[in-house]
Parts: sequence; structure tokens; C-alpha cells
Amino acid sequence: MPPARSLGNVRPSRRSTLLIALAVGIVTVVGLAIHGVIGGVLLLLVAAMLVLLSIRGTWDRTRRDGQAVRVGVIALVVLIAVLKLAGRT
Repeated sequence: MPPARSLGNVRPSRRSTLLIALAVGIVTVVGLAIHGVIGGVLLLLVAAMLVLLSIRGTWDRTRRDGQAVRVGVIALVVLIAVLKLAGRT
């Protein structure tokens, strides 16, 4: 039986990376524009995607100051999402 193939080492193409970034950007703008629970849920989805992309993507190759910026951006998105869920924005 041949060994199982893994796509773990396959890098995504530039086109797919651009499409993912564009989709996350669109969902971010929509989440910021919509008030209330729906906007908050969309922003939590964005935060989850950012965490996933950071962990699976380039976290180990990012400089420490770049990692701090990523954590700051994700924390800001989560904060805005929580405020929207609480009805504050």
C-alpha cells in the first residue's frame, strides 16, 4: 500500500491567498457596517479566520513585533464584535 499523501506542505497560490484576503476584508467591512448581533457575529467570524490564517500560515516565520501587531488587530476586532453583541455600537 502506498504512503498516504498530505497537502500539509503545499503552499497556497497567490490567487487563492488574495481571494481569502479579499473575502475576509469584505466580511470585515460588512460586519462593521451592520449594527447589532449580526455585525458582531460577522466580526467574530473574521477574528476566527485571522487566528486560523495566522496559526496555519506564517506565524512561525513572522518577526516578534509583527506577531504583536497581529495579536493587537485580532484583539481589536474581538473587542468591536463584543461591543456590537452587547448593543453598544
